[in-house]
Amino acid sequence: TIAPITANRRARDDGGADLSVDDEALRYVDIPVAKWTPLQTKQWCLALSPTNALLAAELAKHKVDGATLLELGPAAWAELGVKSPVEQAKLVALVKRKDKDPVARAVQGGSAALSSSKGG
Repeated sequence: TIAPITANRRARDDGGADLSVDDEALRYVDIPVAKWTPLQTKQWCLALSPTNALLAAELAKHKVDGATLLELGPAAWAELGVKSPVEQAKLVALVKRKDKDPVARAVQGGSAALSSSKGG
């Protein structure tokens, strides 16, 4: 069985809680993408690169789970702040690769930081 997801919480300026990714929180990597919760989707995005914080926040705001992530098209990615078709294609490829190989590492090559998640 998969251990429950846990994450360290730290306070944000707006009084809410922010989740930081740690080793314990990354246990979702053994779960098929289609079964990810919105929190696991956010953690995956942050694990790709901490510079994806804006996109991760948008994914969480819209409660995008793994099943939804697999179905996002260009308009949805743009609504989430990923305007560049090239960056969209990179993310789609990473999601599909992760979906085909559920035990793949969370950070796939370390080159998945978006050059500009808002307005690029």
